[in-house]
Amino acid sequence: MIVNGVDIRLQGIAAPEDNHARREPGGPEATASLHAIVDGKRLRCELDGTKARGRLVAMCFIGGTDVGEMQVLAGHARDCPHYSGGRYATAEMKARAVGRDLSAIYALPAYCTPR
Repeated sequence: MIVNGVDIRLQGIAAPEDNHARREPGGPEATASLHAIVDGKRLRCELDGTKARGRLVAMCFIGGTDVGEMQVLAGHARDCPHYSGGRYATAEMKARAVGRDLSAIYALPAYCTPR
């Protein structure tokens, strides 16, 4: 996502890609959901000092609400335990319980496996 002209990757989640290089199942929906959540809203992003695939990594919030958690609850992203420490595991279980099981079409990437 682009925030004030800066390409940001949300920390601790994995979501299907929808870009010129890769289009994965669920990617267009994940992208549309993220736009619906953040477009026109005031975001506060806390950079974690790392980069992933050339993007700065951050946790972003609308008010006090975690944008990554919103994506997971909506069924458009998954908890990435290696980077989240399991922070979104409960949100992913809640999404699955109401029929938003992203794992049915999007396998957790290997980089998300705790080492």
